[in-house]
Amino acid sequence: EILQLSGDHERGVSGVCLTVDGEHALYFEAGALHRTRLDTAEDEVLGHVDGAQPGSGSEGMRSYDGAYYFGYVVVRPGRSRMIRWDLRTGESTVVAEEQSFNHLTANPGGPEITYSLAYDLPEPGKFARVTKTCHCETLDELEDDYPFVHFPHGKHGTAHSYWHGRTNRYQGTIQWPGKGIVVMERGADQPELIATGPYFWHSGSSYDGEWIVADTNFPDEGLWLVNVATRRKALLCYPRASQGDSGHGHCHPNLSDDGRYVVYRSDMTGVPQVYVIRVPDDIREELRQPAHSS
Repeated sequence: EILQLSGDHERGVSGVCLTVDGEHALYFEAGALHRTRLDTAEDEVLGHVDGAQPGSGSEGMRSYDGAYYFGYVVVRPGRSRMIRWDLRTGESTVVAEEQSFNHLTANPGGPEITYSLAYDLPEPGKFARVTKTCHCETLDELEDDYPFVHFPHGKHGTAHSYWHGRTNRYQGTIQWPGKGIVVMERGADQPELIATGPYFWHSGSSYDGEWIVADTNFPDEGLWLVNVATRRKALLCYPRASQGDSGHGHCHPNLSDDGRYVVYRSDMTGVPQVYVIRVPDDIREELRQPAHSS
């Protein structure tokens, strides 16, 4: 069963993630930050971003302690702001303003916030892209020798890398033409292959690291749930997102703390919306059982 959490605003939603209790989805819609319960769809508007434009960012993230939400919005063509929102007081702070931001990730086990930004170069029409990591509370940039700054890539490289819950490891999807989901120890030369099959694109994990959820592309073959210990996987649903280059149709699925709920974004109605599914208990129990050897 798939439930649409967000409304039908013509500009759609952006920056979808879960609160630390796993009971609410956080997202932007028409410049407003929403907190919506997964079970009842009861909605609360936490505040507004003045001047937010259509085309705001696809990713949002919540700090490890649940105190802050980070997202980015377009304020005018070719100009975006990353904003930190205090979920306790409603106060917002501009972290940075550049041409664009993407690939925001947060460490569920620590204060690190990682993001990619594009900044304009002196030559007209030229820009450069860098990856930065900051502290979620102080907003101080963490230096290159800080152990959390760089994600390992391994032999095949990873298309997208994220923290693997609170395990202090990383998980991610293998770059094209590779097809798989990997888990990586810090300092390891190579990642550990967890699942193969379709081309997995964006992934998220439960906080204990037991589960990983991933969308697919080239072609879209649905959302998949993987048990890390048994390496068994199951197809959950078909989000019917466009998965286009703009990022508005990218699903970016997220799991709740216990792995029972998945939230993702889809533009199957023509504009991006937030959807939630409850993972059936029988699927979870089946995937926990080791595969039978032939």
